[in-house]
Amino acid sequence: QSLIDPLWGKGARNHMKAGYLNGLEDAAIDHLVDGFVSKPGPQCELHVHMMGGAVARVPADASAFAHRDAPFVVNMLSRWEDRARDDEHLAWGRNVYASLEEHTTGGAYINFLDDEGAGRVRDAYGPETFARLQAVKAQYDPDNAFRRNQNIPPA
Repeated sequence: QSLIDPLWGKGARNHMKAGYLNGLEDAAIDHLVDGFVSKPGPQCELHVHMMGGAVARVPADASAFAHRDAPFVVNMLSRWEDRARDDEHLAWGRNVYASLEEHTTGGAYINFLDDEGAGRVRDAYGPETFARLQAVKAQYDPDNAFRRNQNIPPA
């Protein structure tokens, strides 16, 4: 769990925006290239992770990981230190994602979400899995003590 810790030193400002891609059509690739070219700083990254394989062979309801049929997940990561550049860096990730949105499944990858609200947390799991997780939360954490995360409120 510490392999990339040196990349995440204390004090930096970070923002992630991510979703699943239906594929890598030419238009989506063009948006990714344009996004990379327009990045506001050297620590801004675009990751495209190939899915499929063993992930896709597990039934969707076998675990909390819901979007097993998506071929790719894309993550826009912006990292900077100067508070005065917040707007620029936040806008970059949001704008790149917006340019790709028509190529996404609508789902979200929970580990790459920033503070995007309950709707995107729900998108990360899908309705059936989210309901199952809410039932578990109601049983084991009915007072929602563990809520300082991408929260799933108890049912």
